[in-house]
Amino acid sequence: MRENVGAVYREEWINRNPYMNSSSWGQDMLEYVTRLIEAALGRAVLQFNRIDFRLACFRHMFPAAHFVHLYRHPLDQSCSSFTVRMHPC
Repeated sequence: MRENVGAVYREEWINRNPYMNSSSWGQDMLEYVTRLIEAALGRAVLQFNRIDFRLACFRHMFPAAHFVHLYRHPLDQSCSSFTVRMHPC
């Protein structure tokens, strides 16, 4: 089952349609996350970096799931987005 998880992943999810409300529908994204959950041994604990503007969609797609949303200091958040660090954060 684990080898099938990567088959439905789409790199474009990183930059395309970052905002998804509760009426948004992404069948391929739903399939990917469902496969991740099914492939977990025991309880599935997933961590996504780019889910901030998609929380409503994920809550709608997975109503029984528990979400822990961590807020970071804006400076720390911006520093981690740089590929090459010019200034130590």
